[in-house]
Amino acid sequence: MKTPGALYLIAAGTLAAAAYVWWANGGVPDPMQNPDDSIDPLAPLGDAMDEATATVWNMISPNPAASMQPSDALVSRLKQSEGLRLTRYNLGDGGWTIGYGHYSTNLADIPATCTQAQADAWFASDLQAKAVKWVQLYVSVPLTQNQFDALVDVAFNLSPRGFKRFADAVNAGQGIDDIAQASVSWVSPALQNGIQNRRNSEMAMFDNGDYTA
Repeated sequence: MKTPGALYLIAAGTLAAAAYVWWANGGVPDPMQNPDDSIDPLAPLGDAMDEATATVWNMISPNPAASMQPSDALVSRLKQSEGLRLTRYNLGDGGWTIGYGHYSTNLADIPATCTQAQADAWFASDLQAKAVKWVQLYVSVPLTQNQFDALVDVAFNLSPRGFKRFADAVNAGQGIDDIAQASVSWVSPALQNGIQNRRNSEMAMFDNGDYTA
């Protein structure tokens, strides 16, 4: 029987190889969600390798956050902060959005219009497939519900690489205030006021359990 270490190496190697094939065949990063990704063509591969590592490690030593889910209060707040668009919107960064922040750089993935039901379905899928998943994977310390919710809010707005910086800070016992302030500079100046407001709200939620800021 293979040891956990051997299983880890096999699984991580397999997933990393698959990620490389995906990248080599046209996988591209989202430059507006993290400018580091826009200048690093290997960013998608790095994200996939990070995810592979965290996934296999969690199979061996589950993280405290792995069983947590966002609260109803966070879901309502996140929908409000994202806003609802029933028509496709060009963000001007090479990407398009519709519904509650449903995003793609491939125009074919974003229809011209959508229904409320479709917007809700996209939101539920996006929330679980990236934001909740990344918090569960990358945060290895116990969290209160408000801390988990704040990190889900952060993750919904970032690339995997961007969010991992927040997770690393939390795992190191530093909280999110410093990295939240630093992350404002990751976007273009035209977007920084909005991002600053969002980060202020996330810090209030993480630090004080304040969902109204």
